[in-house]
Amino acid sequence: MQDSRTDLLIDEPSRMRRLLFLRRLRAAWAGLGERGLVRGYVHLLGGSVTRLLLSLVYFISLTSALGLDDFGLFATSAAVGMVLSRLAAFGYGANMVAVSATRPRLLGRYLGSYAVWLAVSLPFCLGLALLVHWAFFPGQLLAYLTVVAVEVVVWRLIDLVAVINGGLGRYARSAAAYNIGFLARTLAALAFLGSSDHSLAAWGLAYAAANLTALLVVAATLLPRARLRLRRRSLLLRGRNALALAGAYVVSAGQGESDKVLVLALGGEANAGLFATCMRLVDLTAMPVRAFNVIMIRALLRDPAAMRGTWAKLVTEVGILIVSTAVFAVITLALQVWPSLLGREVAKAAPILPLLWAVPALRNLIEYQAELLYAWQRMFGLFWISSLLILLKSTLIAAVFWQFHGPAQWAGMINAVFLVAYLASSLGTYAFGRRGLGAADPRPLA
Repeated sequence: MQDSRTDLLIDEPSRMRRLLFLRRLRAAWAGLGERGLVRGYVHLLGGSVTRLLLSLVYFISLTSALGLDDFGLFATSAAVGMVLSRLAAFGYGANMVAVSATRPRLLGRYLGSYAVWLAVSLPFCLGLALLVHWAFFPGQLLAYLTVVAVEVVVWRLIDLVAVINGGLGRYARSAAAYNIGFLARTLAALAFLGSSDHSLAAWGLAYAAANLTALLVVAATLLPRARLRLRRRSLLLRGRNALALAGAYVVSAGQGESDKVLVLALGGEANAGLFATCMRLVDLTAMPVRAFNVIMIRALLRDPAAMRGTWAKLVTEVGILIVSTAVFAVITLALQVWPSLLGREVAKAAPILPLLWAVPALRNLIEYQAELLYAWQRMFGLFWISSLLILLKSTLIAAVFWQFHGPAQWAGMINAVFLVAYLASSLGTYAFGRRGLGAADPRPLA
């Protein structure tokens, strides 16, 4: 009898912890229902599924029309444009998430300032684009500049409309902005596949026309109505934060996209094409994670304690790992059974895809941690952590391609590269990010 009572006393703390966890879980779900976040996530996830289907059609059409080398050049050009797009308006656009989430009445003032900063930043973006082309690209200057311009200006403006709607809690409109852009790109890729000219230059023009059309539709139908106001003192409003955001997001986007440029420089066009194809498939696994990131950022901007506690962070990371790996497993299995399912060029990458089994989860977790730092407003922390990741990944990828030349050899080693990057990102985010590695900027100024 004494032993039984002792067991009950020993089990009591663990039982209380379980009950407390269940209560918190029920409270969290109730809170989500009250705030409409579940409905918002469903809208965003539905938009992500739509983009996934459009992306598959787009990807198949484009890889069927372009050769592997040309596709590698296009994907690398788009990666450069994506990185430079973070420098557009010197990062001022990233303020729009916090503004629309916490001070929507100031939207017109910030949009006016954004337009000025965007115009001023474009010569700098052009100069950097030319420098990167001179250093890494084998010709194709006109097609390269066309793709970069689309990413830096046109797609960045579509993204601006989406993030403003996301900050306002209009998740269906936010998803629609991206979907209109993806639909335009997909229709352009289908038209390009049916055309007689399959050169990279011709695709660059079709790509630009499709994105411009999408921007006009998005701006006319989804941009929140706000009277643009431009005041000289407003131009510098949160200017320091904008520059911190620009530096942080350029470096953050750079650590995610510089891999393609480095592989092109070290491994040649064929390896760059294979790597870009694999990473494009990996990118498909990020769509449900990115939908969650939008919800998380808005929740944390409005309530910094929304994800308090180690348990919440652990559960979130495990969930991202499971979802990413499951989606990648489905894609990989489908391509092993039907290698030509996504086109003949993707079939060349299908044999090495299973070797990248850990990359999707690790890549998505690194991206999630970067968004977490942004939501905490630790922009200097994001800058330094992303800089460290660029240095680590660049060094490790250079070492991999120095030792291994065949795709079957280097593909397996890429898992180790991303594992080291994830461990460094986790250490920086959780050990230092919350303590304020650098200054945390306050909420938008009134």
